[in-house]
Amino acid sequence: MAEAESASTRFDRLQKLLQGVATREGCERLQQMLNNVTMTMLYLGPQLNTIEKSLEVNRKSEILQWISNIPYTEHHARISDGHLKGTDDWLFEREEYRNWQAISASKLLLLRGIPGAGKTYIASRVIDSFRKMPEGKLAYFYCNRAEENRREPRKILSTLIQQLAQAGSKEGSKEGLLTPIVDIYRDRERNGQKSAQLSLKESQDLLVQPIDIYPQTTICINAIDEVDDDTRIHLLKSLKNVIKASKNVVKIFVTTRMDSDILMQFEIFPRIELEPDDNKDDSDINAFLRIQVQSLIDDGLLLHGKVSNELKEEIYNSLCQRCKGNFQLAALHLGFLRKMRREKDIKQNLTVLPKTLTLAYDEIYEGILAQEGSAPQMALNAFRWIQCSMEPLSSKTLLDAIMVEIDSSGGFSQTGPATKEQLLTVCQNLIIMDDKLNTFRFAHLSVHEYLDKKLPKVDSHLELSKVCFSLLCSDSAWNAYDHNLETEEEAHHLLFYSAYFWPSHFRQCRDIRLEHYPILSSLWERRQISRSRWRVFSRLISRSISELFRTQVFRFIWRVFSRLIRTRISRSS
Repeated sequence: MAEAESASTRFDRLQKLLQGVATREGCERLQQMLNNVTMTMLYLGPQLNTIEKSLEVNRKSEILQWISNIPYTEHHARISDGHLKGTDDWLFEREEYRNWQAISASKLLLLRGIPGAGKTYIASRVIDSFRKMPEGKLAYFYCNRAEENRREPRKILSTLIQQLAQAGSKEGSKEGLLTPIVDIYRDRERNGQKSAQLSLKESQDLLVQPIDIYPQTTICINAIDEVDDDTRIHLLKSLKNVIKASKNVVKIFVTTRMDSDILMQFEIFPRIELEPDDNKDDSDINAFLRIQVQSLIDDGLLLHGKVSNELKEEIYNSLCQRCKGNFQLAALHLGFLRKMRREKDIKQNLTVLPKTLTLAYDEIYEGILAQEGSAPQMALNAFRWIQCSMEPLSSKTLLDAIMVEIDSSGGFSQTGPATKEQLLTVCQNLIIMDDKLNTFRFAHLSVHEYLDKKLPKVDSHLELSKVCFSLLCSDSAWNAYDHNLETEEEAHHLLFYSAYFWPSHFRQCRDIRLEHYPILSSLWERRQISRSRWRVFSRLISRSISELFRTQVFRFIWRVFSRLIRTRISRSS
């Protein structure tokens, strides 16, 4: 019995010993595994941090693009680069400006002036001056009547919010962005409504919130008069509300023409007037002319560079007297003088140069129409496309578009590619090439306004709609698209533009005259030619618009042409 108990005790000891050995071996194995994991983490740690930071950057970029995709920095860079050094210094010495900048209270300052007085370059100087200041926050916007997304209050406010939303590590921020904006984006994301951008009301409410984070905020808006007349009041009231509701200091600088509704809304705020005969402008316009005349001579663009000092001074003095602070008029006159081939011609024309922009544009427009061959039509086509395109066209797309010809039955043909130099020549300084944005644009807002009177937009939209729909009905256009298109250019292809924006142009044709029916109905009847291409058409526009809107577009097309054909039949019977 005792031996049995002794054996049992030894067995228990042996079992515990074996268990201990197993436990130690397990611990050793676990420790080895832990060491391996630790080594792996040490190796992967920096890479994981890099991936995490990259995801954060991508997420932040995604939200910023959702707020606004307007390239406001490129707009400023183009204008700032073109600013003549040493000009507009007078602004910073003006009592109104110094008081506005120095006061520790929220305030708006209005700069008002005539067309061509250089307000945009002045705004760029103000923006550059605040960009150099480390303290505070800056947001700015260059309005432009020629571009839809730069004349809508909602888009303007969203772009300002995008700039102010980048809060870094400040309290009240998520992902480096202001919390309220991130919350709205996440809510849209959860509900499958990520494509829905900030509404006007949301933008108005959000604009005040980031301002309260920074000790001082500066907002600069150039050419607020170019905002759509019917909706401009929303932007004006939003700016006034920012002044009223912000807890911290906010400074707002606005440039405008003489529009009465803007003056009425901002009548309680100080303003600086830019008048043609003001002595303060003389030094700037004189410096501009002095440098530009010398530049034309140095580059061999004026009489091949062979200009006497006497003639140079005569040109300078004559233009200073005639332009009276109007930079756009000065630029037009210099462009006109470049065409002269003899000193005698320059001297004669100096005495008869137009004294107003309208008279100068009249002379240029008459000269454009008097050109030989296809040059006048090329220029008019360019004016219509720049005037009425639904989005800024890339330079290549515009050069393709202006060479499209449509015969009386709706037949499509293209006479060959035009060059940038050819287009600039036939348009005679009324358009310029914006290299930063790779697009052509009018040289000045006053050009756009002048051409609106010469080329009614209703007619321009009709011409553009015919070009777009003719392309969509043309097998040759589709074949060129299939075989010659480089993938990276697809988003800017004229056929893509036509597929997406044709209904928008046609919708603007409120008054279609009888002589337009044959070509439009002919195009509609010949749509069968490209039936095999409509699947590609659907693919093109589906990248940019929702299924619901795409359905509405096709219903709209069918309604328009059904009504068109019924009207034509009833008139002929």
